[in-house]
Amino acid sequence: MAEVMNWTGQVLAAPRSSLATLLNRDEARKPGVYLLLEDDAEQFAKPKIYIGESDNVAGRIKMHDYDKDFDRACIVTSKDANLTKGHVLYLESRLMEIAKAAGRATIVNAKASDNRSLPESDRADMEYFIQQLDIVLPIVAFDVLRSRLEPLRSSATDQQATRASTPLILSPRQAPGLAKAVESDGEVTVLAGSKALQEQYSQNAYAALRRQLIDDGRLTPSDDGSNYLMFTQDVAFKSPSAAASVILNRNSNGRWEWKLDDGSGRTLKEYQDAQLAEVDVSDDQS
Repeated sequence: MAEVMNWTGQVLAAPRSSLATLLNRDEARKPGVYLLLEDDAEQFAKPKIYIGESDNVAGRIKMHDYDKDFDRACIVTSKDANLTKGHVLYLESRLMEIAKAAGRATIVNAKASDNRSLPESDRADMEYFIQQLDIVLPIVAFDVLRSRLEPLRSSATDQQATRASTPLILSPRQAPGLAKAVESDGEVTVLAGSKALQEQYSQNAYAALRRQLIDDGRLTPSDDGSNYLMFTQDVAFKSPSAAASVILNRNSNGRWEWKLDDGSGRTLKEYQDAQLAEVDVSDDQS
């Protein structure tokens, strides 16, 4: 369960094996929205998501136990009684819209709802509600609504911005400037226009993910006639190694392969180790 101080919303999440425990909670018997996530057969592939709403979320999810395949469930309700049917319909519509734009999961709803008939003040309240969800959902391992990360625009001397979002480059000897990415919170987003090697010189633990990106059209033959594949859109990876392995088509340690895109030549590992060295873990910091 996750909450934000002074926010009326509350979020509960559980694996399918603990669904009964989740639905037995009082918070689940309220009006709200819910997300049902089905992990793909391949561990690192794009998951599937179903987004719904109900006056009694627990009752609706219990019905889905018979007609939906899912591995994890997430419930979003309110601590007070002010979340009405109109509000949850609005939230359902907006969350589907956001999930589609984020591109992190395949939406399996038959069609997108479009219930926006709320007064302007209520819409503003629901948009604030969604802003809080953007903070809370990744904490309970539902990050499919997170927007794609934009490249860092601020000065390299802005340490706060640099640490929040680190620009990276993958530049192997045989293909300088092959790919660019942005690292944030452990996730690496490879930017559209980046390229990947065609050749495979050794085993690749992420071969299934690479194949899915090709099948989805997110990784296609380069349009400049070169012997490379090209990313047609920004693609988020769970780790630097996953991104590097897909691009280089071999098992890769991403912390060594990725370098800071600031001309310093420092690897991601060296950069992170330098940050760690500045941390004082002594008991007495006076």
